[in-house]
Amino acid sequence: MQEESVSKDKPQKPDWKFKVKTIAGETHSLNPKSVEAHKDNIATEFRYEKGEMPDLWIKESGGGGATIVPYVLINVELYVGAGQQFRELTGSLVTGVPRGFKGKDRNHDEAAKGEFEEEAGAKESLSSRIYRFKGQPVNVNSTFFKSNPHKGEGHHFYGLRFEPDEVVLRRDSKTPLARIFVLNPDLRDEVKEVSEKIKPEGLRFFHVDLLQNTSDGFTLIALARLQSELRRKSSQV
Repeated sequence: MQEESVSKDKPQKPDWKFKVKTIAGETHSLNPKSVEAHKDNIATEFRYEKGEMPDLWIKESGGGGATIVPYVLINVELYVGAGQQFRELTGSLVTGVPRGFKGKDRNHDEAAKGEFEEEAGAKESLSSRIYRFKGQPVNVNSTFFKSNPHKGEGHHFYGLRFEPDEVVLRRDSKTPLARIFVLNPDLRDEVKEVSEKIKPEGLRFFHVDLLQNTSDGFTLIALARLQSELRRKSSQV
């Protein structure tokens, strides 16, 4: 049984490249034998094999991605810096910490630095303070994502600690939970990744208990890693 390959670009996202394999003689493009796709700048591969298990899998051949958790401790209360971004597949604005996939041309640490510089609305020099959390990288969906954390593949998590005098109140409240902070004016910069529909206001620091209500799964994992990191550090004092 021979197969034929057809390559075409998806009109609304031309940077994705698709290859459709069909059984010889079949012309119904909605019923292919398999579909492969990749996006060069984030090094993603997608495959659907009809009739095989699993039917769908996605592999970040660049090695996954990086999530960065900006945070500040103010009077023993923990606040975490997050932005808002419109996510097409959720149909709404999502509140979350800076994150993104890495490309083939940079490692996880470089990806963390780059994502923060693009999305945070902060001075680039601050990215030099980013450090990696302990713990294995994460396969965010082991049903459909193909990555082996034991080989360093998957999503890595990073911290960036700010001092209390590096933030200012944006919204005050009698209760710590409702307070919101932003970076001092001299630490702010423009959000650079405007193509990802990130709101240009950049980081706002929310109380960790409030941010736990977000729908963003990467951020929820990041908050757990951060709190584990802070407990570990406090036990060493």
